[in-house]
Amino acid sequence: MEENKIQEKVDHRSYQIQGIEQIPTIHLVVSATQIEKKAIATNRGNINREIKHQNMILREISRRIKALLNWIRGIGKEETDNLKSTLPHKENLLSIFENLIRKNADNHNTDLEKYIEIMLPQSH
Repeated sequence: MEENKIQEKVDHRSYQIQGIEQIPTIHLVVSATQIEKKAIATNRGNINREIKHQNMILREISRRIKALLNWIRGIGKEETDNLKSTLPHKENLLSIFENLIRKNADNHNTDLEKYIEIMLPQSH
């Protein structure tokens, strides 16, 4: 393979050990290969064609699962983005909080006014 400058490396480990989700094809003996080259179907050739078809289906299922997972992750992200966009900014929240306290507080409660001054000095 190196002489022909082929970059692929042969790995003799099983697909399962390599972590490849694929059904392995069966070995075509020399005579079956020669018959297949003449466009005559053999049992082993038929088995390999069926395995290749099943592998194509497995790849498509895997692709669809990945697409669904990405879509599901995207839904969660969109909801988070939408939630962030609907919440007021921190400065606005402080102002709203301060106004709410002032509106609901008794005018004679100077301790509450002091608390607001101490806890929220940046809002003035």
